Amino acid sequence: MRYLFGFLCVCALGVFPLVGCSETDGMGGNGGMGGDGGTGGDGGTGGLNADVWCLQYPPEWPDFYGVSFTDANAGTVVGRSGTILRTTNGGVTWVAQASSTSLILYGVSFTDANTGTAVGDFGTIVRTADGGTTWTTQSSGTDSRLNGVSFTDADNGTAVGVDGVILRTTNGGATWVAQNSDTTAWLFGVSFTDANHGTAVGGSTILRTTNGGATWVAQASGTMNALYGVSFTDANNGTVVGDKGTILRTTDGGATWEAQASGTTNGLWGVSFADTNHGVAVGIDTTILRTTDAGATWVAQASSDSAWLIGVSLPDANTGTAVGWDTPSGRGRILRATDVSGYASSCDPFCARIDECSLNESIPNCAQSCGCTVNEGAQVSPECETAVGDINDCVSDLSSCEQVEAWYQRTPTDSYPCKAADDERDSVCY
Repeated sequence: MRYLFGFLCVCALGVFPLVGCSETDGMGGNGGMGGDGGTGGDGGTGGLNADVWCLQYPPEWPDFYGVSFTDANAGTVVGRSGTILRTTNGGVTWVAQASSTSLILYGVSFTDANTGTAVGDFGTIVRTADGGTTWTTQSSGTDSRLNGVSFTDADNGTAVGVDGVILRTTNGGATWVAQNSDTTAWLFGVSFTDANHGTAVGGSTILRTTNGGATWVAQASGTMNALYGVSFTDANNGTVVGDKGTILRTTDGGATWEAQASGTTNGLWGVSFADTNHGVAVGIDTTILRTTDAGATWVAQASSDSAWLIGVSLPDANTGTAVGWDTPSGRGRILRATDVSGYASSCDPFCARIDECSLNESIPNCAQSCGCTVNEGAQVSPECETAVGDINDCVSDLSSCEQVEAWYQRTPTDSYPCKAADDERDSVCY
């Protein structure tokens, strides 16, 4: 099984301010082909109160597959052509890093702000101990594609891939040892909560170890649907996601798995829990689902963009980042959610240039409308400012909720209001 890949040439290394909007909802850890399989904290109340996930992306950057945040500020995204982007300010800016490979990177796992590992095509493994200033290639001992990776500390980590490949290190990747999975399934997701307890998923297979992978035991998933993402917050509590909106939950380390109602038939590729209760699952067609009650209920979230989302990382219950790509163009997408109080009328602090989504209170009964405003202090060209102003003028003239909704959804693509102004803005601002 393969992903649908969009292709774009990689830009020169640099620092990129990002596009975004305002308004968000709850999250934590990370699992899946793009996830870091990290652990979460104790259960609690509150969490991200988001209705919209905001777009961040470096223009003309190729598709992203993996994301790992260790706190609200420090995070890393990986993708096509060896792409690695790093932020230390919650996505206000992303810095391109030299990965030492041109191969696709599918998964990434950081255990602290400095120490992380990424995996990808043809057994590629790269490692950093300085926050990505330098990435060093490690010998995996395999040519198989590696889809996911999970580290619980600087030393102990596990990578999974096609044909049931499982690799284990106990010395930070100095050596990787193949483990017997007793399956030929393509494994996409892996999540460890400590050095011993871990779960890997792929196909309709769920594998479990309680001894660091010395033995892997198949568990009854109760589904024939393909499974892609997994996130455990402790040795007992975990969630798996997959095709056709599949969500499975365990509270006993996988001895039993219970299907949960996702409310969608879209494929789900990534899942991340911050704690026992707060989690987010992502998938195709910009599917974003949130739970604050351990999956008893899942609520669909809105987004300021359209994308296939592959990975998600929730370092705490209030902050999350999802990655993927825009299906028509293949451009990489980064969506960010940060807890804010009520509807915001201006861009969130992480948005550096243009606010693509802001509440237009001049139109009654419209929950959300989209315009463009130049952020205070943003460095944009005069041409961009003029184009943004033209969109503001156009949107402010919209007279109905239907028109605003057409603007927000951008569908159909050739007839939404303000298209000419929007196209002009895209050409000079991006």
